[in-house]
Amino acid sequence: MYAICTVVYGIPLNSNDANIDWSEELENALDDDQYEGLETRYSGAGDCTPAFFGVELSEFNEACHHVEVSKLKLEPKQKDLDQYKLMYDQLPQTLQQEITSKYGQPRTFFLWSTS
Repeated sequence: MYAICTVVYGIPLNSNDANIDWSEELENALDDDQYEGLETRYSGAGDCTPAFFGVELSEFNEACHHVEVSKLKLEPKQKDLDQYKLMYDQLPQTLQQEITSKYGQPRTFFLWSTS
């Protein structure tokens, strides 16, 4: 097992400070892969499921000797912003409200998971 880091532009669906419960609607949407952009990852290392709504920008893992930071995509390009908006607009309004009220506005972040 090794750690994987995904660079995402969007909204993380968990908190580092507290465990926030997902609504039944959000949990079902994540389980059923109902909407593009709602994603989960496997983690054998934590209490919560790594999950996000957004666009993957890049990825690396600890199995590498090193990671060239200059080769990582750390900021969204216009096509990523457009893709995010399209996916967000396709979510039901209840899910839009839930993810932004609980987790904030879209931003770039690292999402950790395991192999």
